[in-house]
Amino acid sequence: MEDLLKKAEALFMQGNLYEAEECFKSALETDPNNSEILNDLGVVYFKKGDLKKAEYYFSMALKKNHLNLDALQNLADLYETTGENFKSITYLQKILGITGDETKLLNRLAALFKQTGYESRAIKTLKESLRVDVNQDEVKKLIHDLEQKSHRTGCHTQEKALNILFVQESPCIRNYKMARALSAKGHKVSLAYTKFRLSQMYKGLSDDVYHECIQLQSHRQLWDISKNYDIVHCHNEPDVLTVAALACDAPVVHDTHDLISLRANGDRNLVYFEGIANRGASGRVYSTPYQMEEARKLYGVSGPSLVLYNYASEYDLPTRILPKLSANDGRVHIVYEGGIGGNAHRNFIELFVQLAKKGIYIHIYPTFYDPKLARLFSEFPEIHYNKPASPGQIIEIMTQFDFGIIPFDLTKGNKRFLDSTIANKLFEYLAAGLAVIASPLKSYTDYFRENPVGITFCDTQDIIRNIPKLKEISENTDFSKQIFVYEREVEKLEAFYEEVISKKIVRPKFQRAGHSLDGNPLPLPAHISDDVITKAIKDDTTKESYNDSYLFIKTDNKLNQYNYEQYFRAVSQDLDLDDLVIRNTPYRPLLDLTKTQWLSTEELKAIQNGFLRMLVMEAYEKVPYYRKTMDAAGIDPEKVYTIEDLKDLPILNKEIIHSHYKEMQHVEIEKLEKYFTATGGSTGAALKYFVPPEVYYYGFGCRNRGFSWAGFSEDKDRIAYLAGGSLGVTDKVIIEKNKIKIPATGITNRSVMSKYYEALETFSPEYMRAYPSALFEFCKFLREEGKRLHIRAAITTGETLFEYQRSFIEETLECEIFNEYGAYDGGAGAFECEKHIGLHLQMERGIMELLDDDGMPAKPGKSGRIVVTDLHNYIFPFIRYDVGDVATASSGKCTCGRGLENVKRIEGRASDYIILKDGTRVSGESVIHLFNRLLQSNQIDIRQYQVHQKVDQAIEIKVIPGAGYSSTHRDRIYNVFIHHLGRLPVKVVEVDKILPAPSGKMRFVYSDIKNSKIDSAETNQP
Repeated sequence: MEDLLKKAEALFMQGNLYEAEECFKSALETDPNNSEILNDLGVVYFKKGDLKKAEYYFSMALKKNHLNLDALQNLADLYETTGENFKSITYLQKILGITGDETKLLNRLAALFKQTGYESRAIKTLKESLRVDVNQDEVKKLIHDLEQKSHRTGCHTQEKALNILFVQESPCIRNYKMARALSAKGHKVSLAYTKFRLSQMYKGLSDDVYHECIQLQSHRQLWDISKNYDIVHCHNEPDVLTVAALACDAPVVHDTHDLISLRANGDRNLVYFEGIANRGASGRVYSTPYQMEEARKLYGVSGPSLVLYNYASEYDLPTRILPKLSANDGRVHIVYEGGIGGNAHRNFIELFVQLAKKGIYIHIYPTFYDPKLARLFSEFPEIHYNKPASPGQIIEIMTQFDFGIIPFDLTKGNKRFLDSTIANKLFEYLAAGLAVIASPLKSYTDYFRENPVGITFCDTQDIIRNIPKLKEISENTDFSKQIFVYEREVEKLEAFYEEVISKKIVRPKFQRAGHSLDGNPLPLPAHISDDVITKAIKDDTTKESYNDSYLFIKTDNKLNQYNYEQYFRAVSQDLDLDDLVIRNTPYRPLLDLTKTQWLSTEELKAIQNGFLRMLVMEAYEKVPYYRKTMDAAGIDPEKVYTIEDLKDLPILNKEIIHSHYKEMQHVEIEKLEKYFTATGGSTGAALKYFVPPEVYYYGFGCRNRGFSWAGFSEDKDRIAYLAGGSLGVTDKVIIEKNKIKIPATGITNRSVMSKYYEALETFSPEYMRAYPSALFEFCKFLREEGKRLHIRAAITTGETLFEYQRSFIEETLECEIFNEYGAYDGGAGAFECEKHIGLHLQMERGIMELLDDDGMPAKPGKSGRIVVTDLHNYIFPFIRYDVGDVATASSGKCTCGRGLENVKRIEGRASDYIILKDGTRVSGESVIHLFNRLLQSNQIDIRQYQVHQKVDQAIEIKVIPGAGYSSTHRDRIYNVFIHHLGRLPVKVVEVDKILPAPSGKMRFVYSDIKNSKIDSAETNQP
């Protein structure tokens, strides 16, 4: 047969197509399952112009071998020739799924996307090509041209680009997809949220899809900003946010993702708010026709309405189609993505277990990873419980499976509610080219009747029986025609917005006391008096009940119809209350830090200056040390208006405080309410001092506000501490309510870390707060042991966070890091917000100066020592106090919208520098970079290191050797440091362990040489 094939190939090359055809046919009779011969015969017919036969033989070749790249390529060419570009795209995607990224294939695929009108897919594919080979100038130009064209041709159904505000507690996938589609048309879509941003909710998604992200702190803030938008689009749940938005100055659209009152079996309060939202909105959007029908039945809804399914996003469609797993093992592979457990109707764990027992492979991609479910499913080799995948990955991942499943537990869920829904996953399964099997709900039954892409099932046996039918659907369906994306449907939404805006339906603010939001008289419950109502309204400005006022926008379960209406009406009338002050103390007001963060920088500086003036006056009058010091410096406290007016006041440090301890105290300290506290003192003698209650309020208030930027609430969320004494962690694992404290001191011991991991897995924290070095070591342990820990965010504090630590920790834990800095004694604090552009100073708490070696403000991008003034400690004042740390000044503002100033980076302790012979200081980060280069290039194998400069300037480098460590590695370390540190003597020492400081903090680089301008005192955290 080999000779026959050679003859056939020779005839083909000579152009003797008919003779070549006969030879290939003869060979095929000998070996009818030979994929290569089938493909060759298809090539002959393709060359002859008989495209039907060519298509048949290419397809047969693939049936015999689904990895036949030639057959895939030939089918792609054939369909491009016939103008069936979607089919051509499918086969090019399958080739990419097998071969990986190839620029030629990616560029060809992008060209086809462009021809079929999928320009955003074309741009995405070209960018992937550019990542493979950056030296493609034509590709760069094409991307630029496509992006420019997209910008020019957007909004063709509108006279102008719209300014749209999306409002939701936390943005969901529907919100994200809709925003992306509208943005692609040139509209500006901003997000107002109350709990979490998009990037905190979903792995791999960026907040950049929104023009701006605004965290709402009150209804009034929502009303104030609404005047900047053409339309306010509220996504439920909760419906109460739409009700609040009805008083906005722009038309309001209510988007019903779910009729949650049906899900909750007609809960009275949910029905109440759902009814107001549906009736009162200027327009309504529903996710299925059945939702719209139900809303009309329940609430008599009329006016502009639109049905917009939970379509896929064009941006998330796959670039490649992966080979089917079933083609290799002959088994059936079903995929499920979404929530599992939790809500009653999603409790279908037993169904998956039963399918696994029948030999069906189940691949689960949950919305949130649950370690308990992971342990349960690990008992069944057929069930693969994966980490959540990002929307940009999930559809491509799912192409390798056979079918998608949409199950519901109809014995526990409300069927009327479920009948009205169609999940995001339906359209994502279809975009992955999968037939779908779903629970027998009206919405899915009707959809499959009109679009034969799936079937419904009742039980496990039903699924097993219907597998042949599902395979038939898969083979006979052109799934390229079943891809529905928001980008192709967004014109309907644009037209709907235009209709709503043109009608100019804007509800007025509610002003008549004693009337409900629907305008009907509201009888007062007998047990509630006018005095109680008045107090409840005014309590909005008291410390004790301020958090309760959040209930109205955070939708706590305490919310009910009556108290909501009273609150809403009172606030909407703009009562004459000071928005910023929670309550006053004898010395200064307590500010509402959740509101002041949104003031401008100039307004915040004005607040600082007011507090500073009060502090300086009190210090001069009542604290002997400051009267003496100010008089000596020629400072008149009456003329101090800003921190610049104190530039002649000597810098305070730890030694001065110890020397003038009694003089530093308020003369009436014995009569004043106070607390005794102290710094950690791990690098020197502990500093003991006193603080008034206001210091605790601002310290913990600023800290909790910083935590909220990471999405963490100390009252509601579980958190793990991996630290030492500065964060109140002892030498034992302790669990306190929703908090677990784990000592950082044992973090290098493998058996200890195993116990820590078990404790963490059992406790299942949602957040971590840790020293960077301890968390880094713990993440190394997780990687080496193949373990995982799922948390929403990590908050690092107490040490310098280096970039290599950040990237390693974020990759390991699959979450964002929010860095925190605090010097509790000096009133300094700084936190990263969601933008991660430096750290925001806690300006209401204190003033932070960055001073260079000449005592002048450090220039942008330059480092300076941190000098702070605690604006609220008037009984033991810290005015211009050098905390012994160094930071880099910022060169610009953060884009988050907060007025709080920021610093670019916290460099660490002033003692974390190596001093060269000429007096030049080399930062600890630069020294660490030297080690990282050696480690990343695999030139050395060590587990840990520490660089210590002694008083005589000699450098001692301690290393814990790895398995592959040798004397060659020691020489490499020695040579690198000799080269970079000039003539300093260097010694490399191998050790078994490197101990952290007593506080648990690890010092990678430190020097015993004291800079006369910088004190090396340890600082503490609130």
